[in-house]
Amino acid sequence: MTSYSINFHSTISRGKINAELANTCWLTQIKWNDYGFYTSFSLYFINNEKAIVDIGRVRIMHVDMGTEDGKENDALKLIPETFETLGENFCSLGNQNYYENLSLLPDYTKFKILSSLKDCAYNSSLFNRFYLAKVMQESLMRDADEQKIRILFPSIIKGDAVLTPFHFQFSLNKQNQKIDIKVEPHSTPPSNIHVLIGRNGVGKTRLISGIMDELTKIGNPISESGTLKFINTDASKSSEKFVNLVIVVFSAFDHFTPPPLNNNEPGSISAHYIGLKSPDGKAFKSPEHIAKEFKCSVDAISGSNAKQMLWQKTIEILNSDPIFRDLDFCSKNLSESSDKLKVFKVFDMLSSGHRIVLLTITRLVELVDEKTLVLIDEPENHLHPPLLSSFIRSLSDLLIRRNGVALVATHSPVVLQEVPGYCTTKIDRVGSIYNFNRPKIETYAENIDVLTREIFGLEVENSGFYKVIKERIEANSNYTYRDFLDEFNSNVGAEGRALAKSLIALRKS
Repeated sequence: MTSYSINFHSTISRGKINAELANTCWLTQIKWNDYGFYTSFSLYFINNEKAIVDIGRVRIMHVDMGTEDGKENDALKLIPETFETLGENFCSLGNQNYYENLSLLPDYTKFKILSSLKDCAYNSSLFNRFYLAKVMQESLMRDADEQKIRILFPSIIKGDAVLTPFHFQFSLNKQNQKIDIKVEPHSTPPSNIHVLIGRNGVGKTRLISGIMDELTKIGNPISESGTLKFINTDASKSSEKFVNLVIVVFSAFDHFTPPPLNNNEPGSISAHYIGLKSPDGKAFKSPEHIAKEFKCSVDAISGSNAKQMLWQKTIEILNSDPIFRDLDFCSKNLSESSDKLKVFKVFDMLSSGHRIVLLTITRLVELVDEKTLVLIDEPENHLHPPLLSSFIRSLSDLLIRRNGVALVATHSPVVLQEVPGYCTTKIDRVGSIYNFNRPKIETYAENIDVLTREIFGLEVENSGFYKVIKERIEANSNYTYRDFLDEFNSNVGAEGRALAKSLIALRKS
């Protein structure tokens, strides 16, 4: 494609367009006065079938427009009548509709047009160079602020979904308790993954299953029933609600029943299951069945350039893991049979944890569309902490690109460490009574021990090494710190030593 070229023509009106010239672009002037500047054009593309494709409105400027040296503020008079690419002193900027229409063209055509017209959203260095120019501020940026130019428009160009805010609640039917989930586009850190965290047996899987039931309208015996309600301004609009559901469960011991493959219940949405159980939930898939699922998913992705690029970008985040880094999946071209066969062969050789991550990410790339809710139950079951962290980051990046949301049920502080506190719901339960709260501390990038104590509190102090050290010190009122070190032969880490010092000091006070 390096030799691919498009001829551009600039003219005063659409009536001058010659539709017989296939594979050409035409800029027709819009006589619109932006504070003395005339920069607006309509862009049309003549495709190989000689059909006129209306791309939309684009503004074009020259660096001298609006300066003492620039006597001409009409861009049409500065742009050549025919050209293959504008000169280095030009730049252009469209609106959202313009970039969305461009993205409907083949990639090589889209990128050639953007490059030839010196587009500022496509090339951020051009935007940085021309940013302070009067014509940029008063004309080109008239319909687009800096955030759109730097974030929204490039996302559209890359084929990513346009991000929208989400705010919804899952309210329990039998109790006055609700899980509140709010997602803000472009937040730092990202807010598109929310976490339900609590001890084993507290009811996390029941809540996840309850949300699935509410969306699929299929009852599940283990589910905690509730109502899902969108509470943002446009909550009543169906376009603002989820249109797709993906459930990820790899536990061999839960009683979770996969959603039906074909669901015609009124008010339900399409649902997909990624996990170990057969569709009827009565048996487990064999390793051969799981490998076949992976191969079918790769085949589906390989048929779409956009999904193949998304798979490579998402897998690349997993390269923090040495196994994934050495295998270099992100360099594989899934459209090539030889590369695809290599991926299939390596999948069969991976450990169970790496296999689950690769299968899950691949299936999510295949299944996640705009406004998809992903429910994941205890992803830590098969993953060591660094790989778990990489998986969460990879998942977040994928959902940002597809405008989706994930709700993760977990008891792992490693997962908690990857999301902010306002995206976390602590779950406690006494008998059948639930209690939902936010953590009292910020969770993102917090110390694991601090998070463990915040979430599990007295359970930590009454278990494991906490309990052993506490019992030793409480058993002997004359027990000193030196006695403690001698008894344990100094085989105690920093956390245990600090605990012993603290308990001994409290006893003396």
